[in-house]
Amino acid sequence: MGAVTFSRMSRTAFAPVGNLGIWQGLRGLILLVATIAVGPAAAAEPEFVETPFEGVISELTLKDDSLLLKSYNGVGYRVFSADDTEILLEGEPAKLADLKPPLHANIWYKPTTRAYKHAVKIVAQKEKLPYLHPALQAKTPPFPADLAALPVHRSQRGDMAAMIDRHVDQRLKAAQIPSSPLADDSEFLRRVYLDITGRTPSLEQTKAFLASTDPAKRAQLIDQLLASPHFGDHFANLWRDLALYEETHRFQTKYIEPYRQWLADEYNANRGWNRMAWSQITAAGIVTEQPEGFYMLTSMQMGQTDASKIAASTSRMFLGVDIQCAQCHDHFYIDQWKHQDFWRLAAFFSHVRDEGNVGTAGQASSVAVIFEGDGVPQGKSNDRVPYYTPPQGARIEIPDPTDPAIYLETVEASYLDGPQPELEPSGPYRPVLARWMVDPQNPFFGKAAVNRLWAHFFARGLVNPVDDMHALNEPSHPEILQQLTAEFLASGTDVKHLIRCLCNSQTYQRTSRPLPENASDETLCSHMAVKVLTPDMLADSREIIIGGRLGGRDAKRYEELFINDELATQLGYGIPHYLRLMVLHADERQVPATLDDLFLKVLSRLPTDEDRKLMGDEDLNDIYHALLNSAEFIHNH
Repeated sequence: MGAVTFSRMSRTAFAPVGNLGIWQGLRGLILLVATIAVGPAAAAEPEFVETPFEGVISELTLKDDSLLLKSYNGVGYRVFSADDTEILLEGEPAKLADLKPPLHANIWYKPTTRAYKHAVKIVAQKEKLPYLHPALQAKTPPFPADLAALPVHRSQRGDMAAMIDRHVDQRLKAAQIPSSPLADDSEFLRRVYLDITGRTPSLEQTKAFLASTDPAKRAQLIDQLLASPHFGDHFANLWRDLALYEETHRFQTKYIEPYRQWLADEYNANRGWNRMAWSQITAAGIVTEQPEGFYMLTSMQMGQTDASKIAASTSRMFLGVDIQCAQCHDHFYIDQWKHQDFWRLAAFFSHVRDEGNVGTAGQASSVAVIFEGDGVPQGKSNDRVPYYTPPQGARIEIPDPTDPAIYLETVEASYLDGPQPELEPSGPYRPVLARWMVDPQNPFFGKAAVNRLWAHFFARGLVNPVDDMHALNEPSHPEILQQLTAEFLASGTDVKHLIRCLCNSQTYQRTSRPLPENASDETLCSHMAVKVLTPDMLADSREIIIGGRLGGRDAKRYEELFINDELATQLGYGIPHYLRLMVLHADERQVPATLDDLFLKVLSRLPTDEDRKLMGDEDLNDIYHALLNSAEFIHNH
C-alpha cells in the first residue's frame, strides 16, 4: 500500500479535473484530505510527512481534554491530546468504519463513502509538531520597503477638480448637450454627507451650513467629513458588502465585525489603498488577531479553498478585471484574456501539485483518502463552524479513484498582462502577487481603484461596469481616468486626496435635476445621478433623525433583513419594511415644532411652496411619518 503523505507544494497548478467535495456546513463536521503518493511501493504502515503550516488560523480553543487548532492549510485539522498521547485511527479497510474513538479524543474521524480502503494514522503529539509554533505567531508581512520609500506628491485639489470639469465640459460641448446648474446648498449638503459619511446631517449641522456665507464652506465641509470617524465606517461597510456580495453562505458577525472595524480604522487613518490591499491579500495568523484575513475567508466554501474563486474575486475587486469567463475557455470576445491567464493567476492561491509527483498509470494509486469527522466539540450553544483563510501555498489533489487522474496541464503562476514572476518552490506566493498588484507600474490596480471611487460618487464608473475593464470597454472620459490614476498613484494611493479632487469639482456639485436637453444623458455627467441609499445608510440616517436604535424583536428583524441582504446597494424588499419600522418607532417627541425644521431634519432642505400647499393643515407627526416613507428620503440626489 502506498504511503499516505502530505507533500510540499510547488509553484505550479493543475487546471481542475474535478472536485473532491464541498463541506455541507454541518456543526462539527471536519474534513481531512490526504493523498496517496505515486511512486514505488512504500512501507506497510502509513505515515505522515508533515508540511509547514502557512494558513491563517481562525480559532485556538481548549475544549475538554483536547486542544483544537481550527484552520485549513491543505491538510486539515490537528487534534492535540491533553496528555500528549497519540490519536490513532488505523486498521483493515473492512474494519475501519467499525473503529471506536479513543477515550481521550473528543473528535472522531470516520470514512466517507468515497474513500474507505486505506488506514490512516493521525499523530497528535504536540512535541512532534514544532512547525505549528510559527503559525501561532504568524503576522501579515510588512508592506514592501521599496514601495513605502517612494516619494509622494499631491497636486492642489482645485487643479485636479478643474481638470475634471474641463474634460467633462469638452465632451458635453462636442455632444451639444448643456449641463445642469450647480446644486443649491441643501442638495449639496445632503449629497456629500451621504456620499462621504453614509448618513444625513443633523438638524443643527444643516442649519449651520445653510446659514454660513463663507465662499469656501463646501471645500471646508468636505475636509470636515473626511476627518469624521463616520467616513471610515461608511467606506468599510461598502467594501465589506462588496467582499460578501457573491457569497452563498453567511459569515458570523463575530468574523465580519472585526474585519469591518479594521477597514474603518484603515480608511480613517488614510493608510493608503495599496497598503490596505497588500494586507488583505497577504494576511496570515489568527483571524481574530489579524482581521484583514477575513477577505480571504470570503473565497472559501465552508473551509475548502477554491483557488479559482479567489482569483476571480481578487481580479475583479482589486484590478477591475473580470476574467472568470476564461476559467473554462479563452474569453469569447476579449482576446486579451486567455484560458491560461486565469489559471496562472489562480496558481498564486492554489494548493498545487509538485510536478515531480506526476506518475505513470502503473504507479497511480487506486483511491484518494478523505475522512470526515462527525464529532461535536463541547462549547457554547451558539458556536458555529469556523471559517478559514486559505494558506499561501498549495495542495496535492488526486481525483477519485473511480475517475482516474488525467494530467491536463501544469501552469506557472503568472501575472495578468505581465512577465512571469520569480518564485521560490517553498513559497509563500501571495506576497509575490500582492507586490505586483500594488506596484505603481501595475496597469490595473490604480485605475481600478479610481474607477470604483468615481462610480461611488457619480453612480457610474468612467469604465462601466467597474469590474470589467478591458480594451473593448473604453472609458467615457479616458483623459480623466488617466490623469486621476496618475495623481492617485503619485499620492501614495491616498483615498482621501482623491475624494477631495472629485467632490470639489463642479461636475460633482451639479444638481440632479435634469434639463429637457440632457435628461437622457447617462454617461457624460451633464447632471448628477440619483442613487438609492444602502441599508446601512438608512440605518445610520435613522439614528440621526429619530434618535436611538431599534430594540428587542424589531432589532432582530432589522438584523435579519439587512445583514442577510444579498445586494446591499439596491433597493430590495428589506428597505420598505425597515422604513415601516422607522415610522412605527419614530418618537413623537422628536418631531420638530415647525414645518421648516421638520423638512430640514428629514430632507435637509426647507419645504417649497408646493410642499406647504400640499401639507396644508396636516398634523406635523403625520407629515413626519410621510417624509420618512418618501422616495426623496431613500434616495441621494
